[in-house]
Amino acid sequence: MALHEENSVAYLYIFNGRIAQRVDHPTDKTVSRTNKNGQRIHERYYGAVQGMLTNIELESGDYGKQWLLSLQDGLDKYTLRLGYSSRIAKSIFCRLPNAALDEFITVIAWKDKDDKEASVIRHGSANIPMKYTKDNPNGLPPMVKTVVDGKDVWNDTDQMKFLESLVLETIVPKLHRLHGRPKAKEVPAQATTSESSFQAFDATTGNGDDAPF
Repeated sequence: MALHEENSVAYLYIFNGRIAQRVDHPTDKTVSRTNKNGQRIHERYYGAVQGMLTNIELESGDYGKQWLLSLQDGLDKYTLRLGYSSRIAKSIFCRLPNAALDEFITVIAWKDKDDKEASVIRHGSANIPMKYTKDNPNGLPPMVKTVVDGKDVWNDTDQMKFLESLVLETIVPKLHRLHGRPKAKEVPAQATTSESSFQAFDATTGNGDDAPF
């Protein structure tokens, strides 16, 4: 049985192509590592998390812009933090227009054959296809190659403006109509999650259309 505190939420993020949750103390299910700040931290890793997507927020802080995706499975609440222009954020947002927002989704993350972070979202066992692809951008601006200090750099400013507008002006209002507006910020809860919302995932079953473009 999972215990739940009122208004508690478990915070998740992506590390090295896996969905991660930081916990206070090491267990037989955690991995310990030293982060960039020299802190010793303990994490549990998952291949997937599922739930009803209820809200998406864009947060600006010390580490720049980040997306906060709220999911709920029964009493279990999760916030998945994604880098603003990360491959995984782009992959998810390019699929959301084709998702049924009143159904559970499963968010899956892994490392692809090129050792890059990859992801897909599903309804049940069916991958949700991208609305925006390289061959059929449907209005999504391409990344632009620029030269910085003599090196080629891909600029995705226009692409992210498009996706930000899509999420905040189209997807989020739909979520609010379906699930209501979120309450005030919830208090993080550590290591109280229910195993039923997490899944193992075989990356070989993922498809290859997740790359940003």
